[in-house]
This record gives sequence, C-alpha cells and structure tokens, in this order.
Amino acid sequence: MSLTRYEIMAASGFTEGEVMMQRFLDALRRDQPIPDDVKQFFAGSFQKIMDGELPKKALRIEKQKGRKTSAEERWPRIAAVVDIMKLNQDDGVSVEEAIHRVAQTRHKSVKTLERYYKRYRLAAQNFMALDRFRSRMLEDPEARERWLKTGRLE
Repeated sequence: MSLTRYEIMAASGFTEGEVMMQRFLDALRRDQPIPDDVKQFFAGSFQKIMDGELPKKALRIEKQKGRKTSAEERWPRIAAVVDIMKLNQDDGVSVEEAIHRVAQTRHKSVKTLERYYKRYRLAAQNFMALDRFRSRMLEDPEARERWLKTGRLE
C-alpha cells in the first residue's frame, strides 16, 4: 500500500489547508479538474471568511495549539485504527462499517473513531507493515538471511 504525496505531506506536519492548496495547485498545473472535496473545502472556508472568521483559521493553515497527545493516549488510538484497517482489508468490510463495529467493541463513539482513523491512519499502516515484516523474518529464515545481507526481502 503506497501513500500519496498528500498523505505524506499531512503526516509530515502540513496543515489540512496547506495540503488542500497543494492539491488545488497541482490540478491547475496539470490542467485537470479540481477535485470535488477540494472545491467544497475552499467554498466552506471562503464562506467562513465572509462571515468574519480569520482567514488563517478558516483556511486551516495555522497549526492548532493545545495539549499534545501522550504516547499512553496515542497507542490505544492507533490500535483501534489497526482494528478498523484489519476489518477493512482482511474481512472486506467497508471502512464505515469497520468504524461502527470497532466503536461498539471499544465503547467509543463513531465520531471519535472517525477522528482517530483520520489522524492515526498513517501510523497504523506503518505498524501493520512492521508487523508483517517481523512475521516474515520469524517465519522465513531464508528471507531473514537475505535481508541481513542485502537489506532487501526479494
């Protein structure tokens, strides 16, 4: 599973507004239609500006201030997202349905798990990839030797 340029930007600390601006500019440069979610983002942002909200806040280009999430809080959230992704990938359940199922089993609201999924998806993908790598190294001695010698699995 490869990440898009925009997912990497978001994971690297770019704000949602900065990612949307990049998507808008990329579409213009490539002479492609502007994606609908980008149009909706800017329409909503412009309306907020017209209603008196500060542009930095409306366009979500200012990093949020506040309490940082501790590792003790973050790991259970990532684990919940891993559960969602496993239901989606292994059982073929839609992401929305997986979120509903995990919300019931973990006694969390659907909105909370949607927020976790959006925020921790990249971390969960990395965790799952690392887990697959670890399993492969334990199960396949030849692959382990190949990786130790060359740094490659194949």
